[in-house]
Amino acid sequence: MTVKSVNVFNKMVFLNSEDTYLDRANVAVQITSSVAYNADIRFGGDFRNMVLNRKILVIGSAMKVGADLEQGIIVNTKGDERTYIFVSRASNIFFE
Repeated sequence: MTVKSVNVFNKMVFLNSEDTYLDRANVAVQITSSVAYNADIRFGGDFRNMVLNRKILVIGSAMKVGADLEQGIIVNTKGDERTYIFVSRASNIFFE
């Protein structure tokens, strides 16, 4: 996946496949701020800036969830679901 935008919300970092996380086609790689910090160390720089417009490969758990993204909450809305991939370790993130 090519990371087109990065968002931070409630100590979570979202690496997005689209320019805006509100895009229905968006796939978001979700990592905690501590995983982002470890990625800074692993890759030798500011990972959030380094990853922009780069292709990445991740190992994680994918799920589709209904979400009110403007409120930052998960809701039960069929048909308005987004795909998230939760990655729990910096060692599970790779640059292509």
